[in-house]
Amino acid sequence: MKHAFRAFTLIELLIVVAIIAILAAIAVPNFLEAQVRSKVARVKNDLRAQATAIEAYAVDWNTLPRDSDSDLDREPAMSSYEFSWKANGAVQLTTPIAYMSSLLEDPFSRGRQQTASFGAAVGYRIGSGTWSYGSTPGSPQSEAPADSQGAFAAMQAHGKVMAYVVLSPGPTGKRQRMGYKCFPWKSPDPSEQGAYVDYDPTNGTVSAGDIYRFGGQWLSGNWDRIAPGNGPMGTQSN
Repeated sequence: MKHAFRAFTLIELLIVVAIIAILAAIAVPNFLEAQVRSKVARVKNDLRAQATAIEAYAVDWNTLPRDSDSDLDREPAMSSYEFSWKANGAVQLTTPIAYMSSLLEDPFSRGRQQTASFGAAVGYRIGSGTWSYGSTPGSPQSEAPADSQGAFAAMQAHGKVMAYVVLSPGPTGKRQRMGYKCFPWKSPDPSEQGAYVDYDPTNGTVSAGDIYRFGGQWLSGNWDRIAPGNGPMGTQSN
């Protein structure tokens, strides 16, 4: 006895394809958002770990490590600068004493070109209240020739403060705060005086804003922060 085999019709196949497409349209954005949320959680943990290393460094040396910047410090204009004159505080936390076993890598900076207008850095960025270009003994007593942000002038005007900020540019990969090297003061450079803008997922999973962690006497100074009740004049929330 012969059996007749019935194949799917074109309409039935199109319906199946449409259902798969609808499910993918729902699932893929949720998957991507979950990835971003996971990276945000990792960054917060990393910033906490780097802050712990900074605190341990401060206990040993009674000062904070240097600022930590992008590879702008490797530009030809900085070629005459010695290691201790540069904004490489994250590296300083790993050698000669390992307050961190290795540099932490920001998942929102990985693979990005390191430039002034974006957030990629060697380790997470640090704004140190006890160091600026020109403050290391023997270094040129002036602003650095690359991306100084007016840090030398701020240090000359206000002196040292045991306060620091560590930051990530967040999911957009573009740093919002420009004058962080002057922390906890505003930069004297008018183009570097924008407020600290916090990443807020309620504005969109991938939205503008940096992820910060503050420490020491971080409520001192005159820096501004766009976050309800936060900053030097607000509540002590970090």
